[in-house]
Amino acid sequence: MNVEIVEKEDHFKLIEVWEASVRATHDFLAEDDLQELKPLILEQYFDAVDLRCAKNGNGEIQGVLWST
Repeated sequence: MNVEIVEKEDHFKLIEVWEASVRATHDFLAEDDLQELKPLILEQYFDAVDLRCAKNGNGEIQGVLWST
């Protein structure tokens, strides 16, 4: 795995990784909550934090890391 700086064009893949992670771990969130959060994260939150992504040997994003 390599940890790399996220490019804007990676945001759509990152939201897929985020959604899969949330669905696997946040069973207390209703579907409506998830659908409400998704555009906020994609359109606002990703731009407001320091983003990194973990990529496998083929350059595919496997995880996302962020900090404020």
